[in-house]
Amino acid sequence: MKNSALRYLMAEEANKFHLPLTQLEFLWQGWKLHMQISDLSEATIALRESIMDNLIWFLRDRSYKSLTLKEIREFLMYLAVGHTDLRGRWGNPQMKKPVTRRTRSDYHKALSTFFEWALTQGHIRANPMIMIDLPPHQEDQIKPFNDNQLIELKAAAAKSDCSKRDVLIWHLLFDTGIRATELCTIIRADVDLSQHSVTVLGKGEKMRTVYFGVETTQALWDYLFDNPINPDEPLIQAERGKNKGQALNRHSLGDVIERWGKRAGFVDPSGKGVRVSPHTFRHSFATQAIRDGAHAYTVQESLGHTTSKQTRRYVHLTQADTESMRRHSPADKLKKRSRK
Repeated sequence: MKNSALRYLMAEEANKFHLPLTQLEFLWQGWKLHMQISDLSEATIALRESIMDNLIWFLRDRSYKSLTLKEIREFLMYLAVGHTDLRGRWGNPQMKKPVTRRTRSDYHKALSTFFEWALTQGHIRANPMIMIDLPPHQEDQIKPFNDNQLIELKAAAAKSDCSKRDVLIWHLLFDTGIRATELCTIIRADVDLSQHSVTVLGKGEKMRTVYFGVETTQALWDYLFDNPINPDEPLIQAERGKNKGQALNRHSLGDVIERWGKRAGFVDPSGKGVRVSPHTFRHSFATQAIRDGAHAYTVQESLGHTTSKQTRRYVHLTQADTESMRRHSPADKLKKRSRK
């Protein structure tokens, strides 16, 4: 009975939720400081910052002076249909694609976390997100590249204006399965050519070492021979524009890979085919390494999965030595198959 009464009171407060825009902006700054003090990863903070900035943009764009449950629902609806706006989503004409279910889920969770923080700090009386159902979220379907697609993407990378860099990106993504953010944060000192390895900073600020084969080592050597890089400088750099010499960010990395797909001619405009993205390389690494004999535990360690549940999407758990990934180099295996 008590629980029912409490839920009723919480729902009543959530329905009366009202937050002036100026106070929302002030609370957002406080939450950002809280996240920084809590030592959350830069990627997590950046995602939440983008979401909150978009919420504030949405309110200002519609001349709303405050945030209520009604405006939150409108914002989440706009997230789903904003790509149909003539200006593009968030007023960006480049954003003309619908968002994924995962993105909608990320927005819901970030807003819920923000309001829960504000509630625990005593700044609001209820979390309005309790009145909005979490959108259904399906895990990414495993659709790796096939051999022909991988070969065509590599050929497209080799034809780019930054061919040595792009070929290296292809090798590192396919041969190690590292995440886009992990690739972009590698510095020269993280690379050990003699051990065929690179140390990356993964989720939760956890460092791990991943191994690659001789083909990737050769691509690294070729790239570094033409581009001497100091130990503390980013390995994968922007090679033009105002950010030249700085680390390539994950959004620019996605653009680079999308250009490969367009150049190769197999990008599916409907979005129903294989997605040309860094994450598809991650799927391709995992499935190909397992097919070529790598054990699931080895793949789990290389991917940086904290539990076996994520890796079981690829194969049942077994055990192996992480360094043995060098013997199961997907890039080396692909080259051998392409010679047949």
